[in-house]
Amino acid sequence: MLDFTDANRTIGIIGGAGVAASAELVRRIEEKITAFGAFRDSQHPELLLYNATQVPSRSMYLEGRGESFVPGYVKAAEKLKNAGASFVAMCCNTAHYARQQIADEADVTIINLLAESLTAALAAAPDARRIGVLCADGTRSIDLYGVEAAKLGLAVEIVYPDAAFQEMLTRGICNIKKGYHRTLPVSDAERPAHLYALAAANLVEKEVDAIVLGCTEIPLDFAEVEVAVPCIDTIEVLADVCIAMAAGSRNLAK
Repeated sequence: MLDFTDANRTIGIIGGAGVAASAELVRRIEEKITAFGAFRDSQHPELLLYNATQVPSRSMYLEGRGESFVPGYVKAAEKLKNAGASFVAMCCNTAHYARQQIADEADVTIINLLAESLTAALAAAPDARRIGVLCADGTRSIDLYGVEAAKLGLAVEIVYPDAAFQEMLTRGICNIKKGYHRTLPVSDAERPAHLYALAAANLVEKEVDAIVLGCTEIPLDFAEVEVAVPCIDTIEVLADVCIAMAAGSRNLAK
């Protein structure tokens, strides 16, 4: 069983992008810690969730169609830090465009979900040369994962779906916000899982060695999607890192 008392670290989460994904992250943190053997509330770490739902769209900003989300995320990180968070997890891949700026301005450690997810992809497919990414339009528009791979010195090519399949993927992400993953049958053309499966199949056709689910709303309806290569669930990655940091087995370097 993990011991969170010695480290005395509080998890801070900037949620709200999306709301369902943020709730799922908290659920998985609890589920994992319980699976490790926790049987009392006091055996779980303290956790703060701030749903920054009124911050401008990350994707629209990166596509040049909206106001910057950065000031809002800085304020959210500051609120979490001031409330006692030892570090912050941003439950949004796209927001990592400004991760370092937000961390610096709020003076708090923010988990690098992109780096952690790429590392997980290479752990799942050690010989990978082509990594597919399913993500929001904003993340793709600036090749956010490609930029991170270059920073890490990884000899991999980041591959995205063809335009028609990207449109399907985006529709699937939007349909999560409408709750269609809960109300529509898997066979329905508007069910997120159906749309995600088509986009993932397109990446497999492009001969990728692994796929990163680079939007935290994708894993919410991906469990029944059959894919021939390893798929990295970024909610799962974020939950694992949050737990490790809260337990003190990972440092708090910014």
